[in-house]
Amino acid sequence: MGRSKAGKAGKSAKSNKSRSRTRRIKSYRRAVTRASYNIVLYEARMKSGLSRRKFARSLKILPLHYRLMESGYLKPGRRTKAKVSAYLGEDYQPYCEGISSYPEDLPEKERLKISVIFFNMLGAAPFRVFLCLLIFALLGCLSYGIREYGRCREEPMADASIVLKEVLKGVREEGSFTLSPSGTIARHEIYSVEGNSKMVSVKADPDDSFPYNIDFTVHHWTDEGRLSYLISLDGNEPGTVSAGYSDYATNQTYEAVIDRNGPVPVVKDLRSRISTVVDPALTGKLSTVMLSRIDTFDSDIEALIDSRLGMTLGFDNLSRDGIAAYQAYNTRFLRSLIFMIGGGCLALIVLFCLIYSLIYGTKNGVRRTPMTNYNLVRYARRAEPKTDLRLTPFLPDTLLSLVGSTILLQSSMRIVTYAFVFIGAGDLDLTTAGTLNTQFMNYFYLGMFLLYFLDFDTFLDDMRVMGKIFMYLLLYLGLFALEYSILSYLSESSSPLYQMAAGFTPPNMFGTICLYFVIMLFLFFTPRFVHTRKRLLAYRLCSLIPVAVIFGAHVIAKGSVQFFGHELPLMLRLLLNEEKIAFSVLCVGYLFMLFFLRLFYEHRYGTENARRIFNGNRFIWVKNGLTCGLIVLIVVVNLLMGRNARAVDFGWGQTTDLLLLIPLILFYHPHKGPWNRAVDALTMAYYLFALCFGYLLAAAVVLAGGL
Repeated sequence: MGRSKAGKAGKSAKSNKSRSRTRRIKSYRRAVTRASYNIVLYEARMKSGLSRRKFARSLKILPLHYRLMESGYLKPGRRTKAKVSAYLGEDYQPYCEGISSYPEDLPEKERLKISVIFFNMLGAAPFRVFLCLLIFALLGCLSYGIREYGRCREEPMADASIVLKEVLKGVREEGSFTLSPSGTIARHEIYSVEGNSKMVSVKADPDDSFPYNIDFTVHHWTDEGRLSYLISLDGNEPGTVSAGYSDYATNQTYEAVIDRNGPVPVVKDLRSRISTVVDPALTGKLSTVMLSRIDTFDSDIEALIDSRLGMTLGFDNLSRDGIAAYQAYNTRFLRSLIFMIGGGCLALIVLFCLIYSLIYGTKNGVRRTPMTNYNLVRYARRAEPKTDLRLTPFLPDTLLSLVGSTILLQSSMRIVTYAFVFIGAGDLDLTTAGTLNTQFMNYFYLGMFLLYFLDFDTFLDDMRVMGKIFMYLLLYLGLFALEYSILSYLSESSSPLYQMAAGFTPPNMFGTICLYFVIMLFLFFTPRFVHTRKRLLAYRLCSLIPVAVIFGAHVIAKGSVQFFGHELPLMLRLLLNEEKIAFSVLCVGYLFMLFFLRLFYEHRYGTENARRIFNGNRFIWVKNGLTCGLIVLIVVVNLLMGRNARAVDFGWGQTTDLLLLIPLILFYHPHKGPWNRAVDALTMAYYLFALCFGYLLAAAVVLAGGL
């Protein structure tokens, strides 16, 4: 009897426990399925058909406040909850508690049809293939332009006749050395003088910098004035002569172009140097004066060339052939510039479009990576999420992107210091330039990590990380090929610029960045074939391979002299061009810290709840705080390692500027909602400008110093 009662009591207790567990499971599932507070507001607004501004007025709250609440940046306060409850006709408080207090992503808004077509095309694989082919075609145009430009500089007289080349050679060999009136341009000249009435001369440049700058001049002096005739191969049209007349009586100088293409020479474009208008009454007189001795121009030049160079020729044909050769040379030169500059600029623009397509252009929007959920723990064992914090970080990602690019812009001044040393400007020596270079390089790495941090957060759950890996791999290989070709050429030619260029090469960090995203791929993405815990563990452990490559390359690059007794070959040295060790530790440590933090939330609250918690303020504060703690730890390790000479040789003890990132990272808030394509394009353009600014400014400094 006692056993029967005890058995019934035990069964009753078990049934009560089972019912209690069932109630907890049902209440938990109701909490899971309850919409977030921002989704409730969004659906209510969509149902009313009002805009954000009008819906905010109907709720009697500020439009900006409502926009931030609907986007998930802010939490509603007590008065706001009362206003929303009155509008909805139900209690809004349950949507602000537990898992519902964490915001969800809003549905993507519909765009114009043409916009949808454009971004679908931008994200399509055939379009990207077309961009790649277009880049290769433009690079072909660039190489053609460089080749033609080289031909124009090496063979400027390729289009000239043999007679013109002989005349030019004779003037340079037989002519005397003369200067321009300013005394700055030296030219060779052959001339003949007939008393005080006439002078005939031929002038040419001493080299082929301006090969067609050949002037054939005849001056006549009379009692009334001075009459001059000029044919310049790079200034006259075929069959024309430039004429000038200085009137002694009026101190006026007139210029005209005489056209000899017809049966009779004609004066055209008569004008005064002082006044642009010529008195009509003087036109006939001046035309008569300027045409008075044009017939002897050719014979005077032919006589000079015959007497000084011993060559008999027809000057009219020589001048026409020379002008035609100059026009052909000018056409080739302009064509080379168009292909070179246009091909290079268009290649950069298309490369920018390809990078933009790989990062932002996608056919189906953001494609979230699948999260592993093996249902190893039942619902009853999941913890109930706490209500999200109302305190929100306030620094948007666009602001941090601009700050990072601005730091890069400032750090690019290190390249200008090398340019000043190269041209010997100022009081900069190699020691001072090296100190400035170290400081500017620290700023460079600060800006780059800030941009890494944004990229890691943006593409964490996004399949487009594959495009990032491909893009950075191409940039790494392209920069490596460019650096190797330039340095190998300088090394083989024994150029004194080799040592300067070896220290001038930019750090090729794109390979390290590519490996960072490979780590992300192994940590935050689960392929379909990974469907057991053993495979999942093996796949996650593959993330240690790129980590080993990063730090192994750093050790080999820094310790080559200690390990091997000599420096690495040029190719291997450029392949192992790495970041500073502190920044590599920070990036790798941040990725693994974030992985284990997310894994903890997934295990504790479940996969679906973790998705929503990751958008909440509580998780953002925890993540930002742990990142700042990691920065402080790395700075402390740097300070301790700075006392060890061997550690300093490997790059430790040189970076304490990381502390400047703490305020920015601590108050950083990830982006929510759809991305603004125009803002993304502008920030990326500013980033590319910041990277290239130093090289553009250095080129200007070197050119200015050379001139």
